[in-house]
Amino acid sequence: MAEITLYMTERDEIQFVRFALEQGCWLIPDLYYPSSRYECISSERQFKEFRQRTRLFFIARDDFFKFPFVMRRIRKNGAEVYFIMQRSRGPCIDFLGGGAFLKNGGKFIRPGMIGYYPTYWDIPEPGRDMKAPAELVSLYKKFMKFIKANAIHGKLGKTSFWLMRDAQEEVKNGAKPVGLEEWPTEEILASKTHVRSL
Repeated sequence: MAEITLYMTERDEIQFVRFALEQGCWLIPDLYYPSSRYECISSERQFKEFRQRTRLFFIARDDFFKFPFVMRRIRKNGAEVYFIMQRSRGPCIDFLGGGAFLKNGGKFIRPGMIGYYPTYWDIPEPGRDMKAPAELVSLYKKFMKFIKANAIHGKLGKTSFWLMRDAQEEVKNGAKPVGLEEWPTEEILASKTHVRSL
């Protein structure tokens, strides 16, 4: 899977989602659904609402989203629910939000990610292994260009990461990125790749 680790605050997430929507995208939240019909998000307001229920979203656009997702039915807490089978139809770009939180008197930032699978299954079972469309790959590259313009890139130990703009300010003010807690703030902010602002 082509993917990167992103440290983002809620403000950073909104900025990224706004950019995705401007590219003609819509998002599908990863939830347990009461039926085989999933939600499609086309506004920041909807994203904020669903973001309180999940961190994972699937980004789609009409030029590459060719097939409805496969929904799998299971029983959870005594009720029948449905969830999206990843890599089954679509295809899509995965977006996992980060976000800041408080714990034991300290502030932390969760790592998120953005990525896509190089292949997907276009029918449920057994399915054919299909290559990710060129339009999807092109959009992912556009997302990466946006991230490079709004983040610093670093590598500490074996961890390669991108620290978005508002997350940088939180780190400067004492927040710790989860997974990098043992590293000094100045080393986290001493990026290997310096990028310009939009």
